Amino acid sequence: MEEALGDCANVHMMYPGFVFGFLHFIRYASTRDIERADASFDGDGNPLPHLIRYHEVLVSLSGRATITDPAMRYESVGLVVYACQERKTQVYRHYPAPSSPVHYSRFFERLYQLYDLRFSYPFPQGQAARKTWTVTGLEASGEFDATLGFGWRTRR
Repeated sequence: MEEALGDCANVHMMYPGFVFGFLHFIRYASTRDIERADASFDGDGNPLPHLIRYHEVLVSLSGRATITDPAMRYESVGLVVYACQERKTQVYRHYPAPSSPVHYSRFFERLYQLYDLRFSYPFPQGQAARKTWTVTGLEASGEFDATLGFGWRTRR
């Protein structure tokens, strides 16, 4: 956690307008499957106290909206818990709660909102537009998280 704080503060001190995000992935591990020291959830699927504390720390690191906000806070923070079963990886949808400020579904939307606010490129008509980029040789295609209301997709 110290490194996340330090990296963010250092970047924002050098580049106050930089839009910076921290997306953290934690593997679902139950006390039924592994030792308690390495588990993130109890046998019933409830988060263990250390994961709840970590979630609260992530919440406190998020929410930087203006360049005068504390430099050690990120513009957007997201937490994804994923589970691996039978050679498949899926997002564990029960934690964090959808109402959490660090729920992964808000991560990219928040980054884009703040980026557009700080670095908008106007059309001659005056409306803001986001510049896009092209990635060559990209294997993935399609729409992701379409059911979340803020769909995003790879750009070709």
